[in-house]
Amino acid sequence: MGVKVFKIFRPLNLLIIALTQLLAFYFLGRSGQSYVYIILLSIGTVSIAAAGYMINDYFDVHRDVANNKSNDALSLLIKHRLFWFVYVILNVVGLFSAWLIQYKLIYVFGIIQILLFIYSYSWKDLPILGNVTISTLVALSILLVRWVHPDLQLNLLLFYGLFAFFTTWIREMIKDIEDYQGDNAAGSRNLIQIMGIKKGLFLIRALNVFVLATLFTSWKLVGSFFHPPLYYIVLVYGLLCIMLPMTIQLYMSYQNHPNYKVMSLLSKYAMITGILSMLFF
Repeated sequence: MGVKVFKIFRPLNLLIIALTQLLAFYFLGRSGQSYVYIILLSIGTVSIAAAGYMINDYFDVHRDVANNKSNDALSLLIKHRLFWFVYVILNVVGLFSAWLIQYKLIYVFGIIQILLFIYSYSWKDLPILGNVTISTLVALSILLVRWVHPDLQLNLLLFYGLFAFFTTWIREMIKDIEDYQGDNAAGSRNLIQIMGIKKGLFLIRALNVFVLATLFTSWKLVGSFFHPPLYYIVLVYGLLCIMLPMTIQLYMSYQNHPNYKVMSLLSKYAMITGILSMLFF
């Protein structure tokens, strides 16, 4: 039961969230800040995200069956009457962590918890709003680091936040195409259901091109932080590890039968390598 239940929390995604916050804290600002608050922030953010994954799966049971996706972990939690207990505990841990940092942060975390619940219950089935909500919350997990480290480079933090926002939006739309049949059976009215797969792919391409163009024109910003030869190393890293996967994803979208699972993985890969570029600062 333990291993199966652990999967419901998307451990890789939680690790990415925590790693992103720690990297931003350490590399995008001056040193000398206490690590206690960033650890508390990461614990709180990860706890709330884990609860968000749980409640999303809870409301997705029927469409997962339609999409031929089994969720044994969720079934086990419900069967043993542990679901709501674990869900509440995770949210309480998130709020308690926020309170230890600063009581005002409780309101922010509380709003995030409410948004995740509403998203899972109804917003994910609405055009644009569902995808944008998740993308915004992912970006916010990066921007929140400035709460515990006011000296962070705001322009860099915004850059990474926007990058996370758009790559998440692209990935969410690809996942909506993957789940087209189940979402249709569930009566979802998300953007892919309204536009159709063909027009949805067009929007994915447009967002992809926008991100690539933004990355391409950001080398001036990069140049203000690095000088040769490190500048060229960062340049090559960006081209091969971030822009190339997104270009491959763009190419795949034009195929007659695109592999949406691979396209989704490429989005996640580009986001991870993009976040890891913080190591250069």
